Amino acid sequence: MRFLQSRHNKLVFDGKDLTNCETPFFVFSRKIIKQQHQKLKKAFNAEILYSFKTNPHSKIIRFLHELGCGFTICSIEELEQIRKMIKNPKISFLNPGAGLSNLNIKDVVVDSESQLEKINKQEHNIWLRINTILDKDSLLGVSIERADEIAKKVNLHGIHNHLKTQNTNLKLWKTNIKKLTDFAKKHKIENINIGGGFPIPYLKKVPSLEQIADAVKPFLSGFSITIEPGRYIAAPSGVLLTKVRLIKKLKNKNIAILDASVYNSSMDTIIMNQELPCLVANKMDKKQTTEYVLRGCTPDSLDVFRKKVKLPKLHEGDIIAFMNAGAYTFASDFLSLKKPEAYFI
Repeated sequence: MRFLQSRHNKLVFDGKDLTNCETPFFVFSRKIIKQQHQKLKKAFNAEILYSFKTNPHSKIIRFLHELGCGFTICSIEELEQIRKMIKNPKISFLNPGAGLSNLNIKDVVVDSESQLEKINKQEHNIWLRINTILDKDSLLGVSIERADEIAKKVNLHGIHNHLKTQNTNLKLWKTNIKKLTDFAKKHKIENINIGGGFPIPYLKKVPSLEQIADAVKPFLSGFSITIEPGRYIAAPSGVLLTKVRLIKKLKNKNIAILDASVYNSSMDTIIMNQELPCLVANKMDKKQTTEYVLRGCTPDSLDVFRKKVKLPKLHEGDIIAFMNAGAYTFASDFLSLKKPEAYFI
């Protein structure tokens, strides 16, 4: 939050005055994107493929390309989109249901034996997605037992795994990576894509990137490693600015209704129940005295940014800044709401 300040009643983010912008809007910092990318480079001696779906804004994608990033692409539509932005981007294609003919992609992640049968194995580097069964909800990839059989028949370029987003369990990190490296050693596979899942702090403390790296790097020695960060790069770089439209009281709760909706700015809040840290941007020197529910601008019961948060006493026109808001900012077509503008500094 050190990048957001209030100076003489003017909202400042990363040194830039934002008070003239019409809310709601996003602001993204290239400086923070670069810092997050550098932290990953320092922690892991790995090729970095940014997860395009996390936030595909063209300015983010082009800037990451300038930093040397490749990209993980998960749909034909994304593929068309990135090729309009960048000439000859480094791409890994990952879609469990897609056909791959005539796409001119070298690296493909194969999710199943059925998909493998439909691929011209001479045209692609085949990365087999392995499900280590540690995430009971995951239906992606093939079991290690089936992967054993596939590896005997197919020349695999590498193996792929992404356990879960926001993986805060160091023991789970270790167990998962050990299963992958044991498999790779058995089949003399040199390339391992360990996916993403590097967590960032929202409302709770999480293990640092350095702690995760220290936990898994002993297993990864001797392998060529690829990582697929998305949230770790994009989320800290973005702030969502909204304005308090109305304040009401109901059932002894103070409810502030904002001029944005989770449906057009923070779908992650609905999908992942990922509430964002926030502050009152024009009252940063005021004490947090009052508990609020922060609601979006629609009449839908799920349109809630924060169910309970203590803030300075709010008034109409106050500006709420949601931090770590740069990931999964995609909008639905619910109520035909307009997506907030995005500014880059």
